[in-house]
Amino acid sequence: MVQEDAGEIKCKGLESADGICPEGKIPALSADNYELWGLFQRMMPGLLGSEGYDYSAIQVVFDIHDIEQSRRPDFLRRIAQIIKVVDEERRKKRGKG
Repeated sequence: MVQEDAGEIKCKGLESADGICPEGKIPALSADNYELWGLFQRMMPGLLGSEGYDYSAIQVVFDIHDIEQSRRPDFLRRIAQIIKVVDEERRKKRGKG
């Protein structure tokens, strides 16, 4: 399925754990979400491995980009949400193969 920009956004995205988008719609990308996705993109090469996750990649990227300690718990919560979705998708693909 391809996501589409429907103009008016009906969900908040990762800043709201209960924000669920209508099927096929794009979630809002607040400035804070935009920053998180940029950081997560930089974490991915070191985070995902064949044997699981190397969580030190998160710390390394936070340190390199001087993310304040006070902001890290919220970012970690949202990163955990992303990892949960990745795990679910991996499980689905393994079940089909």
